[in-house]
Amino acid sequence: MPTLAVRVPDPLFEEFQAVAAARDQKPSDFLRDLVREAVRSDQTDRDDDEVGPSDQARVPPTLSTFQRQQLALQHELAALQYDALAAAGVTSVPVGADDAAEDGDLVVDRQWPVDPVQEASEHRWRARALRLGWVVEYQREFVAIEPELPRSETSFVIDVLEMFFWLHASVTRLPEDQAGRFTRLLFPGFDHNSARESRLAEYARWVLSQGKWAGVDQYARGEGLNSHLPQAARYERMLRVFGPMWQAKRAEGAARDADDAYRFSLTELEQILAA
Repeated sequence: MPTLAVRVPDPLFEEFQAVAAARDQKPSDFLRDLVREAVRSDQTDRDDDEVGPSDQARVPPTLSTFQRQQLALQHELAALQYDALAAAGVTSVPVGADDAAEDGDLVVDRQWPVDPVQEASEHRWRARALRLGWVVEYQREFVAIEPELPRSETSFVIDVLEMFFWLHASVTRLPEDQAGRFTRLLFPGFDHNSARESRLAEYARWVLSQGKWAGVDQYARGEGLNSHLPQAARYERMLRVFGPMWQAKRAEGAARDADDAYRFSLTELEQILAA
């Protein structure tokens, strides 16, 4: 059997030994379990790459005593809140803003049926599972946690929105007989059938909800920013053409402080369209 040697600082090794002892395991057995769980979690992540936008983030193979205590206390507090709802005879609660969002528009005055007694029991059961260290049950704590969206992806969304904002400003100023040629330069959103693009669309909706780049989603708003076709690769090609043009226009606009310095000519729009 191959041997895996790992060098770690003395304090970390002492903590590792303490955790292994607390689990009544030899350090080698504990390390083997950690490696096995990490490899299996990574394999599951890769197997599930095409599942869709609700892909769950990797569940940690273990939680510290402090983490388990924190989560258990939160469940017990939630149970007490549901006890109060049960005492008040409450059977429904308002839907949260995130859950009430449909196609990018907020649905108000919706209620979600709830059984406070059952919910309180569920939270107390989960607190007990955490305190007793039932590792297989930890995944229930991370059901609604998605993998992190890397900085490169959020930056890509911002670049796309900024590009379409200025393209939209240029296209909508064209005469009607010319503007019709450039409808593909109006932002159609992202493809919700793509695991990656559906997450980009969700972030784009949040950015636009903050009031940035107003009007850029005018073309796609009715579809909830769902383009129904893959767009990311096209946007990347467009950005490679748009980027140098935009840098030059920003420099020109700063030099002569004129709004028209930021407008794209017909030739420039055609070059971006052809990307």
